[in-house]
Amino acid sequence: MTVLKVIKKTGLVPVKLKVKNGSFSAGDVCGLLPARARQAILDGEADPVDPPDGVEFDTIPLPNPKSKKKQEPENEKSTIDQGVSEIEIPDTWREAHYLQQVALAKRIAGDDWAVPDGAKPKEHAVNVIEEELNRRDAPAD
Repeated sequence: MTVLKVIKKTGLVPVKLKVKNGSFSAGDVCGLLPARARQAILDGEADPVDPPDGVEFDTIPLPNPKSKKKQEPENEKSTIDQGVSEIEIPDTWREAHYLQQVALAKRIAGDDWAVPDGAKPKEHAVNVIEEELNRRDAPAD
């Protein structure tokens, strides 16, 4: 299984683009948010790149695109919960840079990610991650 290497300081994944992306040309190396990097790699638009020597990073598993099943889920909610449960939340997430916490919270929340008015992204990210950890720790019904 391939892994994405998320740079701790920035929360970005270094990738080499195969196609133009915004102001970047094909062949450029740039940093993308983990969710966007994952999608670009799975869509064949980019390849993961190792961070420079000495740069600290965390890893996120990248599923094999060939292992994706193209069947309709029987129960959409349980499928969503199962997908969220597969997202690794490191024990050290609280010590991570706030951009990395926000990136993790966005992966957990998916399309539901929205910072409430008056809230700070880091505070909202911490709440999303804590709610997910509580949901995982709750006894199954």
